[in-house]
Order: sequence, then C-alpha cells, then structure tokens
Amino acid sequence: MAGKKINILDTTLREGELNSSVYYTLDKFETIGSALVELGTPRIEFSIAYPQRGKSIGEMRDVLKTIQGGTKDSIIIVQCRALREDVEIAQKMEVDGCGVYLAISEEHRNNKLRGISVEDTVTRFTESLDVLKECGFKYRRAVLEDASRFFSKSKSVEDHLYHLKKIIEETDRAGATNISLPDTAGLLEEDEAIEMFEFANRITDKELSAHFHNDYGNALGNTKAVIKRGLVSEPHVSIYGLGAGAGITDHYELSSNLLDNSDIKTGENRGSFLKLYKTFESTTKIPIPWNHPLSDFARTEKAGTHQAQQLNNPEGYIPQKKLEYDFNNRVIFDIGEFVSERLIKQLLKTYEVNDSNVKKIINLIVRRSALLNRKLYNREIRNLIYDVINVKISTALISQYVGPEKGFYLLKVKPQSTSDITEKIENIKGVEKVLETYGIYDIIIEAYTDNNMQKVIEGLVGKDMIEISPLIVG
Repeated sequence: MAGKKINILDTTLREGELNSSVYYTLDKFETIGSALVELGTPRIEFSIAYPQRGKSIGEMRDVLKTIQGGTKDSIIIVQCRALREDVEIAQKMEVDGCGVYLAISEEHRNNKLRGISVEDTVTRFTESLDVLKECGFKYRRAVLEDASRFFSKSKSVEDHLYHLKKIIEETDRAGATNISLPDTAGLLEEDEAIEMFEFANRITDKELSAHFHNDYGNALGNTKAVIKRGLVSEPHVSIYGLGAGAGITDHYELSSNLLDNSDIKTGENRGSFLKLYKTFESTTKIPIPWNHPLSDFARTEKAGTHQAQQLNNPEGYIPQKKLEYDFNNRVIFDIGEFVSERLIKQLLKTYEVNDSNVKKIINLIVRRSALLNRKLYNREIRNLIYDVINVKISTALISQYVGPEKGFYLLKVKPQSTSDITEKIENIKGVEKVLETYGIYDIIIEAYTDNNMQKVIEGLVGKDMIEISPLIVG
C-alpha cells in the first residue's frame, strides 16, 4: 500500500454534527468547510438540508457552492436516507456526490425500521441508487449501516453472511460507485475488521469505505489496519473524532500517521492540520481536547530529566515530523516541582548567575509549585527569580520557554444585547473564550495577554463599554 493515494472523507460537518456539543450555523459550515478545502481533504461530507430542521435548501446550497468554488481537488458529498424524497433534496443542493444509508442488521431492522425484511432492504437500496443515477450523481455511495454486526460477537440469528453478500451484490449491480460498511456500534476488533473488508473485496471491486466508531477506542487502529492491507480506499474521519456517541476516527491522527509513518498519500497538506484544528476550535469554541496530539499538552514537557533531553534535541521525545509540521519546532516547558536545572540555566543564559543562585531559584520554584499544587505562571517565575538575583527578567522571555500567559478580562457594557459585541471579541486573535454572564459583569473574556490585549478589546468595544477589569493570573 506504500505510495498509494487514498481518499480521506471528512464528515465533521455531517457525522460530527451528531455530537451533543456541536451546533453549526451557516457561517460555521462555510468556515470549517473552507478550512478543509485549504487542507486539501479529497472529500467533504454534509447532511442534506432537511427543512424540518431549520435548514434552507437554498442557503445551504449557496454555502456549499462557496466551499466548492475554492478547490478543484476536493468534492462535496451529502448523505441522506435511502428514500426518493431525500435524494431529490440532495439533487437540489447541486453537489458532486450522495450517499444513501439504511440499516441492514436484524437488530437495527427490527428496532429502528419496524421489522423490514432483508428483501425490503435490498429494494430500498436499489430504488434509491436508481434515483441517484437519475439525478446525475457520479459518486453514489450505499451505506450498509451496522454491517459490522455480521462479523461481531453480537450478531443475531438472521445476520447470515449470505444476506450481507446479497446486499453487497445488489447495491453493486444497482450502480453504487462506493459501498460503505460502517462499524456503527464500535463492535469490531482488528481481526474482525479485516475479515469484514476481505469478505466485501471478494464480492465487489467497487470502492469501499471504512467508518469505524470508537466505542472501545478501536477506530484508529481498525481504520489503519484495513487501509494498510489495501482493503479500503475511502476512510471516514472527523475533527477530534467527533460523531455520535463516542465518535469516529480522528482526522489528524489517521492522516498524519499515513503520511509520516506509512508513505500513504492522502493529498493533504501536512503542515496545515494545526491551522485546521485551531480554526475549528475558534469557530465552534470547542477546545482541542487536552489529550489530543495537537493540544498544547502534547508538546509540554514536565519531567526534569525529559526537559534536559528536549533542550538538547526535542526529537528524543517528539517525532521529527510532528515537531516540524505541528509544533513549529517549539517545545513548551512546565516549570514546577519537577523543573530541570538545565532549563533554568537556559532561561538565564544572558545573565551571570552562579550555580548556587540557580539552585536557590529552583528550590523556590519547587516549593512554591508544591504549595500551590500546580505549575507556576510566568509572573510568578519572574518574581521568584527576582527574589534571588534582583533582576526582573521579562515575561516575554519566559514565554519563549513556557508559552504565552493567559488572563481574564471582565467587561461591563451598556444595557443592550451583548451578542454583537461577543461575536466581535471572539474574532480577536489571542482570545480563547468569551462568556456572556448575568451579574456584576456582562462578559468574561479568556485571552492571551502578551499582545496588548486590553487596548485591543477597548478599541473594538468602544462607546458600548462601561468598564474593563483585567484579572491577570500570577
């Protein structure tokens, strides 16, 4: 599989919307979709605009046209139920492709679809695929929902492989260009996932899609396994792995793995993932999870012995390509109870500080960190250094090693709706979160403080502001 290109399908804007924390406006669809285009993601997926969910078909079509207009390398796909009326809505959205889904396991047919038979399932798929062809879709995906149950320990008595074989054969014959076998409940272990796609490859030569849910944490491993064996060429991913329940395979985790470690081409710009994830974070206000490989925690070193290694050569703990592409060759250090002597010497290298004073500074830092039960803020570090050597080094210098300092700004505004002001502040570079409150202050802003933030906020809010009170940590 090395050297072979696959077609990543990002479904953040369809599957990701099923996560309980995610709500998209038209502007958010456009911003995130355009960021995926900039990354070079081959396929970007949306739901159809169901009118009963408050989405205008015309408005959504205009958004998708704007996104599509920025690329010749990405195609837009929508997914809908295997019903004529849904496919006709998809046609009105004027996109490149459409997937139709329908559950095929006994569990789902009985409890979600009121007991329809396998024969009814085949009929629904073939009729829907006929409509897809009528509508002129070149990309036509049949999504055999809950297909993984046929290979799991949870299969029911009617989940016979000859039923699955028949459904695959009939969707192939009906004109599907792509057949998806989702692990809807995240049931499969790696050997079962491989078995499922080997089975499908013996029946059809159409493109196969892998859509693994992460209920047991197996989504990434299973997706990689079927790709590396050449069984699948369209893996489904989302930003943060967002999706229904425990979510699906994370976009960055899969694509960076394939590009860095397996020489499998995704067509994506390796250096743009952090920008995509930061765009998603700022647009949705959903922070990058602390344990995600692109979070600040992923490049923050706490252990003193590790800090010494990072100062000499960060690649001892961070893979070279991650360091180059994702972290801009910069490591962040946690200055607290495990601080390295070498780190303090590096911080003070432009000053004449003897070993005795370095040790005093370290002792103060360690004791203070243990007392507060946390790492120290930039200003606290500066003050402890001053206590020993009577030199007030700049917090900007400290920031080069421990990252920028954050603070809070408490804002009172004139009696009126704060939503317009909030939206303006959210777009300021360096602002992390903006919360509307009910109390003494109207808005709480969490932001980086090393860029004259207070004056920026004051200039933006202007005559609507009554008071701004900074609350700087440390």
